[in-house]
Amino acid sequence: MKKFILFIFSFISLSISGFADSYSSLENLRDLLYAQELNAEQILPYYAQTVSEIQKEFSDDEKILNALLARAEYFMGRTYQLYEQKENAITHYEKGVEYAEISLSVQENPLAYLMKSECISQMCAIKPTSYAIANGLKVVSLADDVLSLDEFNTAAIYLKASRWIYAPQIFADQKKGRKILLENMKYLNPKDKDDVFNFNLALGYSFLCSKLKDDALVYLNKALEVYPTNKFCISLISDANE
Repeated sequence: MKKFILFIFSFISLSISGFADSYSSLENLRDLLYAQELNAEQILPYYAQTVSEIQKEFSDDEKILNALLARAEYFMGRTYQLYEQKENAITHYEKGVEYAEISLSVQENPLAYLMKSECISQMCAIKPTSYAIANGLKVVSLADDVLSLDEFNTAAIYLKASRWIYAPQIFADQKKGRKILLENMKYLNPKDKDDVFNFNLALGYSFLCSKLKDDALVYLNKALEVYPTNKFCISLISDANE
Protein backbone atom coordinates (compact mmCIF):
# COMPACT_ATOMS: atom_id res chain seq x y z
CA MET A 1 0.00 0.00 0.00
CA LYS A 2 1.29 3.46 -0.87
CA LYS A 3 2.50 5.53 2.04
CA PHE A 4 -0.27 7.74 3.30
CA ILE A 5 0.56 11.12 4.75
CA LEU A 6 -1.92 12.01 7.42
CA PHE A 7 -4.16 14.97 6.78
CA ILE A 8 -5.51 16.57 9.86
CA PHE A 9 -7.58 19.65 9.16
CA SER A 10 -10.08 21.35 11.41
CA PHE A 11 -13.27 23.40 11.58
CA ILE A 12 -13.33 27.02 12.76
CA SER A 13 -16.29 27.47 15.09
CA LEU A 14 -16.55 31.23 15.50
CA SER A 15 -19.28 33.79 14.92
CA ILE A 16 -17.69 37.22 14.76
CA SER A 17 -18.63 40.39 12.90
CA GLY A 18 -16.15 40.96 10.08
CA PHE A 19 -14.93 37.36 10.06
CA ALA A 20 -16.36 36.51 6.64
CA ASP A 21 -13.39 37.71 4.58
CA SER A 22 -10.77 35.94 6.67
CA TYR A 23 -12.85 32.77 6.86
CA SER A 24 -13.25 32.80 3.09
CA SER A 25 -9.50 33.16 2.63
CA LEU A 26 -8.77 30.38 5.11
CA GLU A 27 -11.28 28.11 3.39
CA ASN A 28 -9.66 28.86 0.04
CA LEU A 29 -6.20 28.11 1.45
CA ARG A 30 -7.49 24.85 2.89
CA ASP A 31 -9.17 23.85 -0.38
CA LEU A 32 -6.05 24.59 -2.43
CA LEU A 33 -4.09 22.26 -0.19
CA TYR A 34 -6.62 19.45 -0.31
CA ALA A 35 -7.10 19.76 -4.07
CA GLN A 36 -3.36 19.14 -4.58
CA GLU A 37 -3.30 20.89 -7.93
CA LEU A 38 -0.86 23.71 -7.03
CA ASN A 39 2.64 23.42 -5.58
CA ALA A 40 3.87 25.25 -2.48
CA GLU A 41 5.26 28.22 -4.39
CA GLN A 42 1.95 28.67 -6.20
CA ILE A 43 -0.03 28.52 -2.96
CA LEU A 44 2.31 30.91 -1.10
CA PRO A 45 0.61 34.12 -2.42
CA TYR A 46 -2.77 32.87 -1.17
CA TYR A 47 -1.23 32.24 2.24
CA ALA A 48 0.22 35.78 2.27
CA GLN A 49 -3.15 37.25 1.34
CA THR A 50 -4.86 35.27 4.09
CA VAL A 51 -2.38 36.41 6.74
CA SER A 52 -2.77 40.03 5.61
CA GLU A 53 -6.56 39.87 5.85
CA ILE A 54 -6.45 38.29 9.30
CA GLN A 55 -4.02 40.92 10.58
CA LYS A 56 -6.15 43.72 9.16
CA GLU A 57 -9.47 42.48 10.53
CA PHE A 58 -8.39 41.38 14.00
CA SER A 59 -5.51 43.65 14.97
CA ASP A 60 -7.44 44.66 18.11
CA ASP A 61 -8.26 41.11 19.27
CA GLU A 62 -5.17 39.13 20.28
CA LYS A 63 -7.08 35.95 21.02
CA ILE A 64 -8.81 35.66 17.65
CA LEU A 65 -5.92 37.16 15.69
CA ASN A 66 -3.39 34.61 16.88
CA ALA A 67 -5.74 31.63 16.71
CA LEU A 68 -6.49 32.40 13.06
CA LEU A 69 -2.84 33.07 12.25
CA ALA A 70 -2.01 29.68 13.76
CA ARG A 71 -4.49 28.08 11.37
CA ALA A 72 -2.93 29.84 8.38
CA GLU A 73 0.54 28.68 9.46
CA TYR A 74 -0.74 25.13 9.80
CA PHE A 75 -2.12 25.12 6.28
CA MET A 76 1.11 26.47 4.83
CA GLY A 77 3.10 23.95 6.84
CA ARG A 78 0.97 21.13 5.45
CA THR A 79 1.54 22.47 1.95
CA TYR A 80 5.31 22.39 2.32
CA GLN A 81 5.15 18.99 3.98
CA LEU A 82 3.12 17.63 1.10
CA TYR A 83 5.93 18.60 -1.28
CA GLU A 84 8.59 17.23 1.08
CA GLN A 85 10.05 20.61 2.03
CA LYS A 86 10.37 19.61 5.66
CA GLU A 87 12.38 22.54 6.98
CA ASN A 88 9.91 25.05 5.56
CA ALA A 89 7.04 23.00 6.96
CA ILE A 90 8.57 22.92 10.43
CA THR A 91 9.11 26.69 10.36
CA HIS A 92 5.40 27.23 9.77
CA TYR A 93 4.32 24.63 12.33
CA GLU A 94 6.53 26.21 14.97
CA LYS A 95 5.04 29.62 14.20
CA GLY A 96 1.61 28.04 14.44
CA VAL A 97 2.36 26.74 17.92
CA GLU A 98 3.65 30.16 18.96
CA TYR A 99 0.53 31.91 17.71
CA ALA A 100 -1.72 29.37 19.41
CA GLU A 101 0.08 29.84 22.71
CA ILE A 102 -0.29 33.60 22.50
CA SER A 103 -4.01 33.19 21.86
CA LEU A 104 -4.33 30.82 24.82
CA SER A 105 -2.43 33.23 27.07
CA VAL A 106 -5.24 35.73 26.47
CA GLN A 107 -8.08 33.25 26.98
CA GLU A 108 -8.70 29.54 26.53
CA ASN A 109 -10.42 28.80 23.25
CA PRO A 110 -10.99 25.62 21.21
CA LEU A 111 -9.44 26.86 17.98
CA ALA A 112 -6.09 27.72 19.56
CA TYR A 113 -5.95 24.39 21.39
CA LEU A 114 -6.82 22.62 18.14
CA MET A 115 -4.18 24.40 16.07
CA LYS A 116 -1.50 23.74 18.67
CA SER A 117 -2.44 20.07 18.67
CA GLU A 118 -2.44 19.81 14.88
CA CYS A 119 0.91 21.56 14.45
CA ILE A 120 2.52 19.33 17.06
CA SER A 121 0.96 16.26 15.46
CA GLN A 122 2.54 17.02 12.11
CA MET A 123 5.92 17.84 13.62
CA CYS A 124 5.86 14.44 15.31
CA ALA A 125 5.76 12.95 11.82
CA ILE A 126 8.68 14.90 10.33
CA LYS A 127 10.97 15.82 13.22
CA PRO A 128 13.39 13.34 14.82
CA THR A 129 11.87 10.48 16.80
CA SER A 130 12.95 12.16 20.03
CA TYR A 131 10.48 14.97 19.33
CA ALA A 132 7.62 12.50 18.84
CA ILE A 133 8.50 10.70 22.06
CA ALA A 134 8.57 13.97 24.00
CA ASN A 135 5.48 15.53 22.44
CA GLY A 136 3.26 12.79 21.01
CA LEU A 137 0.98 12.52 24.03
CA LYS A 138 0.31 16.25 23.92
CA VAL A 139 -1.73 15.82 20.73
CA VAL A 140 -4.52 13.85 22.42
CA SER A 141 -4.31 15.93 25.58
CA LEU A 142 -4.83 19.12 23.58
CA ALA A 143 -7.68 17.49 21.66
CA ASP A 144 -9.29 16.77 25.02
CA ASP A 145 -8.88 20.45 25.89
CA VAL A 146 -10.76 21.32 22.70
CA LEU A 147 -13.58 18.93 23.55
CA SER A 148 -13.84 20.29 27.09
CA LEU A 149 -14.81 23.62 25.51
CA ASP A 150 -16.60 22.33 22.39
CA GLU A 151 -18.02 18.87 23.03
CA PHE A 152 -18.83 18.01 19.42
CA ASN A 153 -15.81 19.51 17.67
CA THR A 154 -15.35 16.99 14.88
CA ALA A 155 -11.77 18.02 14.13
CA ALA A 156 -10.74 17.19 17.69
CA ILE A 157 -12.71 13.93 17.56
CA TYR A 158 -10.84 13.09 14.36
CA LEU A 159 -7.52 13.71 16.08
CA LYS A 160 -8.43 11.23 18.80
CA ALA A 161 -9.50 8.60 16.27
CA SER A 162 -6.53 9.07 13.96
CA ARG A 163 -4.06 8.13 16.67
CA TRP A 164 -5.42 4.57 16.39
CA ILE A 165 -5.92 4.48 12.64
CA TYR A 166 -2.64 5.99 11.43
CA ALA A 167 -0.32 4.71 14.14
CA PRO A 168 2.40 2.20 13.23
CA GLN A 169 0.88 -1.26 12.91
CA ILE A 170 2.17 -2.43 16.28
CA PHE A 171 0.29 0.39 18.03
CA ALA A 172 -2.75 0.72 15.75
CA ASP A 173 -6.25 -0.34 16.71
CA GLN A 174 -8.36 0.00 13.58
CA LYS A 175 -11.62 -1.11 15.17
CA LYS A 176 -11.26 1.41 17.98
CA GLY A 177 -10.46 4.24 15.59
CA ARG A 178 -13.37 3.39 13.30
CA LYS A 179 -15.75 3.18 16.26
CA ILE A 180 -14.88 6.74 17.31
CA LEU A 181 -15.46 8.09 13.81
CA LEU A 182 -18.65 6.16 13.09
CA GLU A 183 -20.21 7.16 16.41
CA ASN A 184 -19.52 10.83 15.72
CA MET A 185 -20.32 11.17 12.03
CA LYS A 186 -23.75 12.51 13.01
CA TYR A 187 -22.05 15.68 14.22
CA LEU A 188 -20.44 16.44 10.86
CA ASN A 189 -21.61 19.59 9.12
CA PRO A 190 -21.62 19.24 5.29
CA LYS A 191 -20.26 22.79 5.05
CA ASP A 192 -17.09 21.70 6.86
CA LYS A 193 -15.52 20.03 3.86
CA ASP A 194 -12.25 19.19 5.57
CA ASP A 195 -13.92 17.32 8.42
CA VAL A 196 -16.21 15.42 6.07
CA PHE A 197 -13.24 14.49 3.89
CA ASN A 198 -11.03 13.49 6.82
CA PHE A 199 -13.65 11.27 8.46
CA ASN A 200 -14.42 9.41 5.26
CA LEU A 201 -10.80 9.13 4.16
CA ALA A 202 -9.75 7.78 7.55
CA LEU A 203 -12.56 5.23 7.54
CA GLY A 204 -11.63 4.14 4.04
CA TYR A 205 -7.97 3.86 4.97
CA SER A 206 -8.84 1.91 8.11
CA PHE A 207 -11.04 -0.59 6.28
CA LEU A 208 -8.31 -0.98 3.69
CA CYS A 209 -5.79 -1.75 6.44
CA SER A 210 -8.23 -4.40 7.66
CA LYS A 211 -8.43 -5.84 4.12
CA LEU A 212 -12.11 -4.93 3.87
CA LYS A 213 -11.84 -3.42 0.42
CA ASP A 214 -15.55 -3.10 -0.39
CA ASP A 215 -16.15 -1.14 2.82
CA ALA A 216 -13.04 0.93 2.13
CA LEU A 217 -14.32 1.94 -1.30
CA VAL A 218 -17.62 3.16 0.12
CA TYR A 219 -15.89 5.74 2.30
CA LEU A 220 -13.04 6.57 -0.05
CA ASN A 221 -15.52 7.42 -2.80
CA LYS A 222 -17.41 9.66 -0.37
CA ALA A 223 -14.15 11.43 0.41
CA LEU A 224 -13.39 11.82 -3.28
CA GLU A 225 -16.73 13.55 -3.78
CA VAL A 226 -15.46 16.32 -1.50
CA TYR A 227 -12.04 16.77 -3.12
CA PRO A 228 -12.09 14.96 -6.50
CA THR A 229 -8.44 15.73 -7.34
CA ASN A 230 -6.92 14.65 -4.03
CA LYS A 231 -4.03 12.38 -4.99
CA PHE A 232 -3.91 10.49 -1.71
CA CYS A 233 -7.55 9.54 -1.91
CA ILE A 234 -7.15 8.52 -5.56
CA SER A 235 -4.15 6.35 -4.67
CA LEU A 236 -6.05 4.60 -1.89
CA ILE A 237 -8.97 3.91 -4.22
CA SER A 238 -6.46 2.38 -6.65
CA ASP A 239 -5.13 0.18 -3.85
CA ALA A 240 -8.65 -0.89 -2.89
CA ASN A 241 -9.41 -1.84 -6.50
CA GLU A 242 -6.35 -4.07 -6.86
